Amino acid sequence: MKNFTLACVIIIISGICAYFSGGFNTIWWTIYIVPLPILIYGYYKNISVTIAVSFLASFGFGLNGLIGYWPTQLPISNSILGGIVKSAEFTFVVILSCYFMRRIKTALNIFIYPVVLTLIEWFASLSAQGTFDTIAYSQLNILPMIQIASITGYLGISFIISLFTSSIVYFIICCKEMRNPWGGLILGLAIVSLSLGYGFYRLNSFKTKPILSTIKVGLVSVSRAPKQIFNPELAKGIFSKYASLMVNLVEQGVSLIVLPEEVFSVTPQTVTEYKQLFSTFAKDNHVRIIVGIHEQKAQRTYNTAWVYDNQGNWLGEYNKRHFVPHVTPDVKIPTYRSKNPHLKR
Repeated sequence: MKNFTLACVIIIISGICAYFSGGFNTIWWTIYIVPLPILIYGYYKNISVTIAVSFLASFGFGLNGLIGYWPTQLPISNSILGGIVKSAEFTFVVILSCYFMRRIKTALNIFIYPVVLTLIEWFASLSAQGTFDTIAYSQLNILPMIQIASITGYLGISFIISLFTSSIVYFIICCKEMRNPWGGLILGLAIVSLSLGYGFYRLNSFKTKPILSTIKVGLVSVSRAPKQIFNPELAKGIFSKYASLMVNLVEQGVSLIVLPEEVFSVTPQTVTEYKQLFSTFAKDNHVRIIVGIHEQKAQRTYNTAWVYDNQGNWLGEYNKRHFVPHVTPDVKIPTYRSKNPHLKR
């Protein structure tokens, strides 16, 4: 009964943290906690029990998307399938990590979980899934943490996140087994600290470099439920909200306005109308615009970005790849197309 209670507590704690570690309503620090009790538990328990605990806890990842996308037109079956796949991936990482953790008792133990996780993320990136499920996204608001990506790409962020957790896991296990825990802990935290130090240095270097020219960029976002994004009938009202906010940015001297992806949905019947609305705004206010649109084309949907210059000219569009696996199609039309020959590629 005691073991069952412990397993339930771990499932609840890691599951809640998994739910808030990505997708909607992200809390950045929760991703560090998700694997911590599971790895310690799996180190001492048999494989079948570890699989059950890991799989059930990690379904919190998929539950976030299931609840977040519930009111949209996206099929619920896809959210459920995505949650199952994510749980299976995470469980595989945990089982493989625990297997090697039991066999490597030195400080190198701290690298097992980060290496296995980043390898799995790299393999996943080769599929239609792309980088959709990487844990690196959880740190987007922590600027010093994500600067390492300028050297390593997103996998470096995932590695540092998981290295911090594995260092704590190593410390706890070594203390429990009466082994020296400090070597692995210090090594792991030193690498994490170096990564953060580089992040602070890189951010600060931008402030000290001489500026040759500047352009004032304005970002604007309107809070909206997912169901509003996918309903073309609500597009007019959403555009009006954005237009009023964009006017405020123009009054502040902004030269480029960037809107989020999929601000609203357009159909083949309304796409020309909304292209013209953005064109007119750009021309009348002498401002450049980049706006993300949920565009329906021939019974398929695309996550598209439209680009306008400050004369209102439509420069081109970009169709995002690997948006939602198995829902938004892997783009078969040209990823980027433009009327401007200098922008074509």
